[in-house]
Amino acid sequence: MATNRKGIAADSAGGPPATVRSVAREAGVSPMTVSRVLNGHSHVRSELRLRVLEAVRNQGYHSDLELQKLMARLRQRRVQRMQGSICALTCRDWQKDVRSYYYNAVCGARRRAEALHLGWDACELREILLRPDRAVRVLRSRGVEGILVLPHTGFPVLPHGAIWDGFSVVAVTANRGDPEFHRVLPDDFRNMQRICEALSARGCRRIGLAISKSLDRRNEYRSSGGFLAFHLEHNRPLLSFPLYGEEESGDRLGRLCDWFHTERPDAMIADDSAMARTIADALDLPLPGPVAFAAIPGLEVSDSPVATVDELPGQVGATAVERLFRMIVNGETGTPEHPTVTMIEGVWREEREAERLKS
Repeated sequence: MATNRKGIAADSAGGPPATVRSVAREAGVSPMTVSRVLNGHSHVRSELRLRVLEAVRNQGYHSDLELQKLMARLRQRRVQRMQGSICALTCRDWQKDVRSYYYNAVCGARRRAEALHLGWDACELREILLRPDRAVRVLRSRGVEGILVLPHTGFPVLPHGAIWDGFSVVAVTANRGDPEFHRVLPDDFRNMQRICEALSARGCRRIGLAISKSLDRRNEYRSSGGFLAFHLEHNRPLLSFPLYGEEESGDRLGRLCDWFHTERPDAMIADDSAMARTIADALDLPLPGPVAFAAIPGLEVSDSPVATVDELPGQVGATAVERLFRMIVNGETGTPEHPTVTMIEGVWREEREAERLKS
């Protein structure tokens, strides 16, 4: 069987060359089905696959491998060109701790961007805060179409106004005062309920919420809301919140010790693992011990015998990029009229899981 100069099999008697269409006609299938069989797709019925392969043998068809590789590269480049580039508002100081919520949110976002063939760029948050107009011009000159707003607690609020026009924007922070973008956040309400459910399953009946008012405010009061909802639903005794007004009190630990000896909780929920250790030390309680401890932000578990909820920051970042991708494709830009919030539910981690993660 001879081949023509395009690498397609031709009949030795000078007949027309074998093509995908001629194979499809003989097999009684569509050209798309022939392509799927030749490319090894699994979603083709065995009967059709055998008919296509028999027609391929009868006609002596073979494809041009170099042409296939060229077309694959062209398709990939076209997808990348169509899907644009996104920029994350970052801070160098936040990228040092590989176990921080911020670091893992960035890693998850970047991996998902690469999987979607989105270009990835980064801009210092300070540039947006100090010179917003210049920063926007730089982003546009780089071909950026989407902006990912990362957590920026401790920084001033982002500027409002027309600087966001022309960009698709998604935030993974609930920073009060920022423009109302579409957001992807940990489900603090459900995560708190999950903590209470896990402590209750251990037999705890007097659970104390030893979190700060600043944390609850930053979570838009979803943490205290989840705590209250659990106790109302299960008719459990509701203890007072010992640290809720710590901004007005100089002796936080002293007030907490007084509360502990008055309320006698059998479990306590703290802001984070470090705060749980501080409270246990102040009360001279072992960890783990007769009083169960749990923490809200659940990533810093590698060096602490404290149960926690893993807020899955990598998944939060990845979901935000997926939302950003859809907005770019649909041409949704600027500050939305009706912003949406997507909540990601966390995963409960027992103390022994924390120790396993450490190893």
